[in-house]
Amino acid sequence: MILSIQFETFLRVAETLNFTKGGNQLGLTQSAVSQQIRYLEDHWGTPLFLRKGRGVELTEAGAFMYSKGKQIEQLSQRMTQKLGGYKQGRRSFRIGATLTVGEYIIPPVIAALKQKEAQYDLFLDIGNTAAIIDQLAKGVLDCAVVEGLFDKTAFKYITLQQDEMVFVYSPLEEMPETIGRGDLKKMILREEGSGTYEYFRDYLKKNSIILEEDSIMMRVGSLTAIKSMVISGMGYTIISREAVKEELSDGRLATRPLLWGPLIRDLTLVYTDSSPYFFVEELQTVAAGMNNSI
Repeated sequence: MILSIQFETFLRVAETLNFTKGGNQLGLTQSAVSQQIRYLEDHWGTPLFLRKGRGVELTEAGAFMYSKGKQIEQLSQRMTQKLGGYKQGRRSFRIGATLTVGEYIIPPVIAALKQKEAQYDLFLDIGNTAAIIDQLAKGVLDCAVVEGLFDKTAFKYITLQQDEMVFVYSPLEEMPETIGRGDLKKMILREEGSGTYEYFRDYLKKNSIILEEDSIMMRVGSLTAIKSMVISGMGYTIISREAVKEELSDGRLATRPLLWGPLIRDLTLVYTDSSPYFFVEELQTVAAGMNNSI
């Protein structure tokens, strides 16, 4: 990474809140760490840490510097990776994907693209919509495929396909033929910031329904865990049909239609002005040409 030793030292201390632990990560003594931090504080004319017991805590200026510093570190790592690839005659690209897309939809597309372009080094980062869009905005990702809502005025995007979300439950339980407001209980849902939760919430709002917190049994950040809980009869969920195809086929899960009609969302390829557009086009072309893909 092309970062000064002072800057790297600051980041490690900010993460550990301890001069000794931060220094250990860089092979520096505590006195050397103190010297590097003092240099930065003198340079900026403000304290970055306050002593607290055996450790330290960030000042307001230190917290600001850390939040921006992590972005700089990520961009530096990205630049090092990219330039190293050019030197070796290879090209590296980092794709972001939301959970459903990353686990069930995009992997075969990436495999097909890798087979077509062997010189590409492809990396996949998976997170919820809010986290992935944030990383794209910061330049950490070259592009992203998301299932959630985002600010369409701030990015360029291509709608790749639509994805159906379904109400699923354990077939060991009896459910009405159509799911209405009174059946939305014991819900096991994704966390705030996930595309699945946001689309479900907005779908209900459009039908003048507010999902009360006491209707939500649990919020879980793992699709595998959610499916296991529903299979065991703990509760119900809203999930992409793609994510439960196997469980619906073998009878471990069952689905019922929602009273207000199908719940359909877009799967979107999102990019920025600085994204390598030729790569975005290649990803779109490969995806469109695959059966049972995006």
